[in-house]
Amino acid sequence: MIMDTKPKVDENKVVNDSQWLAGQSLIEYKGQWIAVFNKSIVAKDVSLKSVMDAVRELALSYIPLYIRVPEGAIIQ
Repeated sequence: MIMDTKPKVDENKVVNDSQWLAGQSLIEYKGQWIAVFNKSIVAKDVSLKSVMDAVRELALSYIPLYIRVPEGAIIQ
């Protein structure tokens, strides 16, 4: 039997990460994609592919939250 070792989506952790993210200042990430894992931004770049490649290198235990920070106004 072949075991699937790819990370899975952990909905509870992704919800926790999104709630944490809502309270963070994202000004320095304007116009970039970010990956949030365990209440931490673990990768950032203007290219989603680059962020996903960086995350793959980290071998995380679950799939992080990916979000693009808009270039427009961000409330602090």
